[in-house]
Amino acid sequence: MTTGYGNDLARVEHLRKHGAKTAAFSGWALDRDFIRSSSVDEAFPVSDHCGFDELTEFVKKCDPETVFTTHGFSKEFALHIKKSTGIDAQPMVSRQRTLDHFC
Repeated sequence: MTTGYGNDLARVEHLRKHGAKTAAFSGWALDRDFIRSSSVDEAFPVSDHCGFDELTEFVKKCDPETVFTTHGFSKEFALHIKKSTGIDAQPMVSRQRTLDHFC
């Protein structure tokens, strides 16, 4: 089972056995299968990050020399940034935790 509980899974399961309900807050809550796949009792469609258009606008306003993309469609987004802004953009490689790879 994949959950967002992380190291708290045992504590959450203990609370559930005693009647506690669980909830998730995510933009993915708009998907009808999200509650089942997240193993929560209720889900609320609230996102704490920006989407594609907002990310693109953020990059344009920052006008960086280089953008390193990660998570999700990192290769596609890096290509979009290069084509739409002319700013150098590179996806971070799988399992990469630092930018040392690019230095």
